[in-house]
Amino acid sequence: MDDATRMIIAYAGVISGLPLIVAKTIWFVPAIISSKIMPKIATRLDRVVGASIEGFLAILIACLVFDQLIFRITPAVPIILIIINALWEWTKEESLRVWPSSIAIIAGFFFYPSLLQLLDKANGLPGLG
Repeated sequence: MDDATRMIIAYAGVISGLPLIVAKTIWFVPAIISSKIMPKIATRLDRVVGASIEGFLAILIACLVFDQLIFRITPAVPIILIIINALWEWTKEESLRVWPSSIAIIAGFFFYPSLLQLLDKANGLPGLG
């Protein structure tokens, strides 16, 4: 597979919001459980925490896809994810979720290399570090 094809696949997945959908799917069951507990601690805490975790998972998924396609992830990827997530949340009138998700996407982008090394050491995963 040549570089252009890999780049099209990688960015098409990000632009289509695929990492965000996968992150929301992964976080679905834990979100149901946490939505029963967290509002008792603080109002809207479940939405803030959920948005943060979904944003972090989304950027990690995008980074893994880029790594598997042997393509270097650029700062454009988190920017695209932030824009798509912001549009998505604002159309659902969930603007409270935009900022925590954006911060988590940026944090995930910067922490991804060290997280990958940590997972590689802990699990002995070949070809990830």
